[in-house]
Amino acid sequence: MCAMPTLPVILVMCTGNICRSPMAEALLKYHLQKEGLGGVVISRGLAAPIGRVPHRYAQEVALAHGVPIESSKKSESVSSADMALASIILVMDKGHRREVEQGHGAVHAARDGEGQLRPDLLLHPVRVVRVLYPELPRAFGQLHP
Repeated sequence: MCAMPTLPVILVMCTGNICRSPMAEALLKYHLQKEGLGGVVISRGLAAPIGRVPHRYAQEVALAHGVPIESSKKSESVSSADMALASIILVMDKGHRREVEQGHGAVHAARDGEGQLRPDLLLHPVRVVRVLYPELPRAFGQLHP
């Protein structure tokens, strides 16, 4: 049996754990450290291809903003153990929210300044990822239950 962590665990989820959630994980870790706050941040995917590195657009844009995604980051599917350990679960869209709520309960969704959920960035060109990346800290700064 695993011991419960003493620090809060923030679980960030998207579909494949190769674009949005790895960027959000890096940003949240950066801001927790910058503010001197303790916490464990992990990212997972609801349908993640296991062991893939983050998408090159995600890596490029995160690096350009000075908050690189950890080089050891590989995609992982969310497990029931991950959800049980999480103090808070952050998702990127309505479908994720529905799926997690069915199996776990309360979840928070990242929204942009107009209250819209974050779209999947994987199918967009890098210019879209560049535009949306700066919105992630604002989105998680205004969590919506």
